Amino acid sequence: MSKGLSIFSALFLGIAYILSHQIIGLVFLFNTVFDTDSINSILWLDSILTITHRVLFLIFILLILYKIKVLKLIINSVKKKVDWKYIFGSALLGILFVFAQYPLNYIYGVINDEKFILTFSSSQIDPWDIPNIISSISIVVITQEFFFRGFILNSLKQNYGELIAVIISSFLFAITHLSSLNIIYLTFFGGLIAGGIYIKTNKILLPITFHTFWNITAYFIKYV
Repeated sequence: MSKGLSIFSALFLGIAYILSHQIIGLVFLFNTVFDTDSINSILWLDSILTITHRVLFLIFILLILYKIKVLKLIINSVKKKVDWKYIFGSALLGILFVFAQYPLNYIYGVINDEKFILTFSSSQIDPWDIPNIISSISIVVITQEFFFRGFILNSLKQNYGELIAVIISSFLFAITHLSSLNIIYLTFFGGLIAGGIYIKTNKILLPITFHTFWNITAYFIKYV
């Protein structure tokens, strides 16, 4: 990967990422084929389809990165020895970032006339949710960090420097979270932290660790 990306190319790839994710997600349509009156069966089926979607999309992204000769560079970054104190620090940052969303949500709420309350989830996790949780802190995280930090950020950095690369890659990372404007807003800041960690260390394992613990914590601490 000797030639970096232009901002236009990065935007195009970000949009292509979103579209390909949605297209591969058409696998969800298969759940209409099964005729069952069991709610548990439907929930398990949705869980299996979600994991299938995530695995297929990860494979797709890895194949793209391999084709453009980026995957080997990312894998080499994964293999780099990392001091445990940096892994612990990245994990702690992931946990703290969820709490840092309180002032971020406050600012967002003032601008948009909304109010957010921090809540701790004490409800029991259903068995069919466990595979989804595991895949969201592993498959999803690896897919996003390989693509947005390992590829997009690294490529932009060659042409525009570290700051612009982190901002643009964080923006693209954020807009893939289309569930709400608030989620996009918060995810952008998470992308800035993950990008900053990667820039400072050049070790993809650390933003993966940050992202993993961010997602884990977000399952138990929510803003409603």
